[in-house]
Amino acid sequence: MPQYQFAIYDRSAEIGNKIEELPGPAEAKSLAVETAGQVLKIVDGAFWADGLLKVVVTDQAGTLICAILINGIDTPTVGTSQRHANGIADGD
Repeated sequence: MPQYQFAIYDRSAEIGNKIEELPGPAEAKSLAVETAGQVLKIVDGAFWADGLLKVVVTDQAGTLICAILINGIDTPTVGTSQRHANGIADGD
């Protein structure tokens, strides 16, 4: 079975790395989604200090299979909208 590397990054550095044997790219993509969810659960509230999580999956040859980017936007005060300031239009 082919091997796939899952590299996990925050804004400043790689924070995790694992290699999994999987039947193919579809299974690697599925595991990437699970991995992103697990990492968010582990970092919990600490995610907001950095606001970025990235899971990058490559095959044995180093070819990119997929990347999941999670970018959090935290408002400074409860009830304060930063949607327009950050380029996010209402209704998106």
